[in-house]
Amino acid sequence: MTVTAIIQARMTSSRLPGKVLMPVLGEPLLLHQLRRLQRANTIDRMVLAITEKAADDPLEAFAKRQGLPVFRGSENDVLARFAGAAETCTPEADVIVRVTSDCPLMDPGIVDSQVGWFLDHRDDYDYATVGPELRLPCGTSVEVFTREALMTAHAKAVTKHDREHVTPWIKNPDNGLRNGITPIDIDAPDVRLSVDEEADFEAVSAIIEALYPVNPDFTLGDVLAFLEAHPEIAAINSDVTQTTGPYAVKPVRAK
Repeated sequence: MTVTAIIQARMTSSRLPGKVLMPVLGEPLLLHQLRRLQRANTIDRMVLAITEKAADDPLEAFAKRQGLPVFRGSENDVLARFAGAAETCTPEADVIVRVTSDCPLMDPGIVDSQVGWFLDHRDDYDYATVGPELRLPCGTSVEVFTREALMTAHAKAVTKHDREHVTPWIKNPDNGLRNGITPIDIDAPDVRLSVDEEADFEAVSAIIEALYPVNPDFTLGDVLAFLEAHPEIAAINSDVTQTTGPYAVKPVRAK
């Protein structure tokens, strides 16, 4: 089976505009992510899925410099953007890996573990990710699903939430698709490695600046060991609130 990672990105982030091209060690944050994903043995191809807005022209230029296929689609209907990217840029793909561009410290070994588990259980599941109990640090997981699941969701999902966040329709058990949970032996859900705010960028930059020059192939284990030895770095973004995805803080309802 052919596996394609579709990376969703845009320059108009509400909390930290232009974050994916902000430089760390003189290179865009997105380039650091691409290099790490390129080391994942289970991914055959990568596509950058960006918006049609002029603000994303620098992202298209970046993709062309890297020889990376790029698809431009709706800013808010990200599900349609994913479907368009799959149809236009990677029609041969059987399996799609969803990646968000605000996760530059993804570990290729963990990506291989998640994708490999899905491929080994392809006859049993249409979608898989870690969870529902959070184990990995925020910003280090991927979602894996079949091309058929993506296209079915694109054809049937109607709510704004389902269209904007790509996979909620697929994960909804009422829609009849089979969801799997990929095993993981790491337990560090309180570590934040996603980049949404300036504090996140500062923390992630400090990690890359410390580890990359010594070993460009550093792992999540190396990151966790570094943060344990340098709690002042982990504290930089410890107060940032995640607003989307499984790590989002749920509001407490009054009884």
